[in-house]
Amino acid sequence: TRLLIATSDILLSWPGGLLALAGLVMAIGASFTRGRTIYKGLLSPLSRLPYLDQLWAKYNLGRAASIIEKMLRAGIPLHTALAGAAKLDISREYAHAFDRARERVEQGTALRDALAMDSRVFIPSFRGLVALGETSGLLPQAFEQAALQYREQLRRAILLCESLIEPLLILLMGLVVGFIIVAMFMPIMGISSVVHH
Repeated sequence: TRLLIATSDILLSWPGGLLALAGLVMAIGASFTRGRTIYKGLLSPLSRLPYLDQLWAKYNLGRAASIIEKMLRAGIPLHTALAGAAKLDISREYAHAFDRARERVEQGTALRDALAMDSRVFIPSFRGLVALGETSGLLPQAFEQAALQYREQLRRAILLCESLIEPLLILLMGLVVGFIIVAMFMPIMGISSVVHH
């Protein structure tokens, strides 16, 4: 309670207190939108969580698949398209995996085998679509299907998260308000017990 009161007193008594606090919040927000390394640094540990690891993989592979599909349709060779995917603004782990796949394809390895060598990064659904596309001779369509499929799955996951955030925020706000009320009434109850004795 004392910390909360002292903080509000300082912010109200100091002429630029609220302005400085707003500036600090804006600076932190700007660093998250512009500073990719900070943003990715925060997302990296989260991408190891059970459900989020699949979403992270689909996000990275979907972006890469979309670029590879466009490059293949434009007549660009597969190894160059894989190099283009490695240069995307995706996770470093996925960029390196696409670069290794490019090297293997240049050495004559089939793409499905090159991806299978990095099975920890390339999820089974991605490898399956690529293998199907490579076997049927419809590789651009396979990459397009992967990009569309992953984009739709991410969209559904985001909608689910949005529907869960509102009740969680209401619960969090209730806990904060409850904490403030208890923190304010505890000293009052302490004073009343002293007065009665």
